[in-house]
Amino acid sequence: IHRLNADTMLDRIIYYRIHDFVEQIAFVHMLPTILAANQSIRLVIFDSVAFHFRNNESFPDRLRILNSMTQDLLKIAADHRLAVVFTNHVTKKIDDSSMKNS
Repeated sequence: IHRLNADTMLDRIIYYRIHDFVEQIAFVHMLPTILAANQSIRLVIFDSVAFHFRNNESFPDRLRILNSMTQDLLKIAADHRLAVVFTNHVTKKIDDSSMKNS
């Protein structure tokens, strides 16, 4: 039995930083190769999955690309028996006027 501590846990994390939507799409296409080389991977997390698509594509194009990426990841998850988790960065700008009592 392995003793878990912060160092042993961090040693088991593989981290990829994605800089734009082209890299994100490329990463999804490379993921099966990465998983074949690291068969102990059981969890893939995409933090702020839609972030890189906000200003680069029209809404229908964004939706189409994200939908296609989701379908690819569902197949990868099933083929490699792993979980894929998406997060989406959400912000809300609070207007000071909305905070005042009427």
